[in-house]
Amino acid sequence: TMRWSNSIWIGCTIVLLAVFQMVVIVDTIRKKPRASTSTTRTSTNLKRSTEQPKKNIAEATPTEITKDEHDEVEDEEDEIEVEIPTYTYSYSDDVEKDEEEGDGNSNESSRRTVYWLDHTAMSENYFSAAWLQPIEPFKSLNVASMNMLEDASHRVFYENKENVRQPVDWFDFAVEHLSRWYKKLDVLAPHHNSVAIDKITGNLLKYIEATPEKTKALSLASKSNKSKLPLLHPTIAVISHGAIVNDETSLTLERSKNLTTTVLGATITSLLRVGFGRIVVTGLNQADEDAALETFSLIGAQYESYGEDNAIVSTELEYVKITNKNWYKTEIMDVNRPRASLYGLNKALNGEFKNPEETKKWLGATHDPSYWKYVYSTEPDLILQTRATSLPAIHKALERGRVLMPHRLQPLTHEYDLIGPDQTKYTVTDNHIPAVGKFKDVMDLDGEVDMCCDGGKQHPKWDGKDDPTETPCHTWWFDCGYTSAWKGLGLSEEVKHRRLLYYTPLLRLNQGTNIISIAGSEHERKCWPRKRKTPDDVCQRPSPSGRSFAISEQDRKIE
Repeated sequence: TMRWSNSIWIGCTIVLLAVFQMVVIVDTIRKKPRASTSTTRTSTNLKRSTEQPKKNIAEATPTEITKDEHDEVEDEEDEIEVEIPTYTYSYSDDVEKDEEEGDGNSNESSRRTVYWLDHTAMSENYFSAAWLQPIEPFKSLNVASMNMLEDASHRVFYENKENVRQPVDWFDFAVEHLSRWYKKLDVLAPHHNSVAIDKITGNLLKYIEATPEKTKALSLASKSNKSKLPLLHPTIAVISHGAIVNDETSLTLERSKNLTTTVLGATITSLLRVGFGRIVVTGLNQADEDAALETFSLIGAQYESYGEDNAIVSTELEYVKITNKNWYKTEIMDVNRPRASLYGLNKALNGEFKNPEETKKWLGATHDPSYWKYVYSTEPDLILQTRATSLPAIHKALERGRVLMPHRLQPLTHEYDLIGPDQTKYTVTDNHIPAVGKFKDVMDLDGEVDMCCDGGKQHPKWDGKDDPTETPCHTWWFDCGYTSAWKGLGLSEEVKHRRLLYYTPLLRLNQGTNIISIAGSEHERKCWPRKRKTPDDVCQRPSPSGRSFAISEQDRKIE
């Protein structure tokens, strides 16, 4: 049971859930007075999709993966490549226009031209902690060599470098990275008011609640497809989950549960919106399991009003508990969750489990293992941003053997997001950008139609010596303005945070997290946000400088 600090609470029956096809036991979301500290756990009728699960939900048990006696980790590990090589700049000739018959979208308005960048254009910006690739290269992935968390992406990049792609328009395939936002604001702290925690959980809850209509639209668009399923339905997604737990006080525990559930819930529902057929959430302990099951119930509650005759999506959700230390312990880390997740899925797809039941825990029993064609790996705080009109191009790229890595948008702690409904401001004022000067310029964008055209590799490069005082900055470039030694020196906000000026106007994805982001990534790469002017307006191939312009900018001087 969890109670919301903004007086919304969710009561849910904790069930042992193995397969979730929009079939769960849930309570409704409702209002309760703040004085209430407990909930009554009740269950409602189950709602069915077009295909029933193989076994009764109430009788299902959580998946627990233990060490197989024949399961030994390789003794020798490949040396990890840590330096980023330098390449001559180019772009990929891949242009996905979805002109081939059978892609499931015959209407011109339902598809979008997508241009792709190849590995030579990416520099370090390929890293987002998420990727989507065909099954075959994943089956040969050297998971054992993943020592650091980031190796779950680095290894994929280096093993598939020639086939790695990112879109020229960031909104075709990107993620919004949440954890740095709420960690910087210390939203769980009991001495802080609820403005920040209410903002993040409230926005994400709205995102989750809006998902059924999004998946309904996707389902309707898929009816011209021969299989009647979304193009990316043969995708298994794996989310390396770890519950956020702060039990310092009852308030911090409450806030951490709410944060875990809504962040994980938004991550999962962002995948439902693209039609993935199976989503496996992994964890290591009881807190992880409890949070995952509660999140499943929250998502299921959104589909209660959709009956058997109005099926929305056929997606399996499963929680897998991993106990094999050889999977998650490395030479330099006691716990590497992404490595453990990829280990399990890799073994299942390669048929390495002696017990067929172990394979089913990863691949499910609804479809034959050969049904699955693609793998998506992500972390539990990455909200996927794409659009229905880009899915045919993404599908075609996968069919061509491409490994797709999303851009990673960096949310920014900003004053506009830290004012409550009653105009109450967040307790702390020195850890976010004030709404002054150019920092007041925020573009509200619809990720379904608007765009953010890639800026190429020509962007400012900051180092610790490039500061307004003799005190260098040794943190992330976008946080340099908070250097404590600069306080009281009379520096303007635009001087202290001048690194961010290049990334203005800032942007806000209204149909995403609805939180202000830098128009770029943590690795200083920029995209240029644009409102879509005409139906055929897209980000074009990069200009000689590497920057992409929208078609509607053709009257501008090409660099």
